[in-house]
This record gives sequence, C-alpha cells and structure tokens, in this order.
Amino acid sequence: MTLTGRRGLVALTLGGLAVLAADSAVATPQCYAVRFQVNTAGQVFDAATGLTWQQTPIASAGDVMSWNVATTKCTALGSGWRLPSVKELQTIVDDTTSAPAINLAAFPGVGSSDSYWTSSPDPATPGNYYTVWFSDGTTGSRDGFIRQDIWVRCVR
Repeated sequence: MTLTGRRGLVALTLGGLAVLAADSAVATPQCYAVRFQVNTAGQVFDAATGLTWQQTPIASAGDVMSWNVATTKCTALGSGWRLPSVKELQTIVDDTTSAPAINLAAFPGVGSSDSYWTSSPDPATPGNYYTVWFSDGTTGSRDGFIRQDIWVRCVR
C-alpha cells in the first residue's frame, strides 16, 4: 500500500489498484470568508478545523532559527500553543491563489516565498522536518538542526 498526496488530492494504491480522493482536511476555498475569524488578541480561529492560529508569525524575514528554537517559541506562548503538524499547516493553504497561497485578510504579511516549520519529522531523513511553502502550498523537508530562514506560525 502506498499513499501519496499534494494539496488536497490523495492517491492510495492498494494491491495495484489506484484510488484518488479529495483530502477532507483541506477546506473548500468558497468558505474562507466565514471560515477564518480574527479576534482582538491577534489570533485566527478556523471554523473548519477548530484550530486557533497566530495571526502574525513569530519569525520575520531574515530571522533564522532551528526547528528546536521554533518549537520552544510556540510552547513558550503557553495555553496549549505548539508547532503545527504538516497536515494542520496545509489546511490554511488557499489553493485558489498563489505567491502567497494563503488568505491574506486572515493572515496578512505572508511573503510570496515564505516557508514555515511543522512538527512533522521526515521519516526518510532523520533530523529533518517538513516545511510548507506558502508560495504555492507545497511541502519540503529541511534539516531541523541548522538555523534557517524559516518562519513559525503556532497553533492550538
């Protein structure tokens, strides 16, 4: 059995039979207007997933941090804040736009090529963690021990 996916489309191969399905974790773009609710504390509640996001990321352009520092910055916010999984972070990707592929009304200031750390390790490369690029919503894998220009958006 193999499972592959990209931005909302999942392909599952079972015994040579391929099945395509929409990933239910990716919300439809039509609901973005009511989906994201911004509060006065600088947080964005996602009505589709029940997650609360930081509206403004922790790192800014030119800042560098390792995965461990990113994780520490999120937990230091308290009250259940943490680094999101790759699947969670992909839920705020807006497939109807690109550069950046995110709702800028809810998440202003995202650069066209910004990459964000996730809590998800890359099983193929120990020490690497998945990142999500908001230029087009794709994922990649980066070395978690090297300080890199990768942004952090915490979730709870």
